[in-house]
Amino acid sequence: MQISKTTGLLYVVNFNLHGLMKTSTVSVVDPEYMVEISKIKTGIMPHGSRMSPDGNLHYSVAMMSGELFEIDAVDLSVKRILSLDTNKHHRNAMHHSKVKPTWVTPSPSGKELYIAGNGSNKIFIVDVQEWKVKQTIETGRDHIT
Repeated sequence: MQISKTTGLLYVVNFNLHGLMKTSTVSVVDPEYMVEISKIKTGIMPHGSRMSPDGNLHYSVAMMSGELFEIDAVDLSVKRILSLDTNKHHRNAMHHSKVKPTWVTPSPSGKELYIAGNGSNKIFIVDVQEWKVKQTIETGRDHIT
């Protein structure tokens, strides 16, 4: 979870750890009053809630659907979705990503995103402007990326 320096709101990923795997959400919370002001639908089992350096965008990855989500922190809507999995699938179908992304971190410039692919033993580097994976780095087996 992280607070946007643009909005002052807290962005938190939600998922049902012990129940059925289903499409989950990012909650937007007013931290002063601890009131949820919005729930934004994302992928299955979201992880790695992080803001862009300017605080205008929120990023998270969905571990089980293998997707990267970009949310506009001001209008509270999903702007872009990027599949990190080479197996193309229907977004709402029950699919377990082989990539299993568990974390996303923006670069200090905000031009790149670094994503840990625990299931693939890779780090994915995404070009934010082009919205595509520009590089992958092999991490080897038995590492928690």
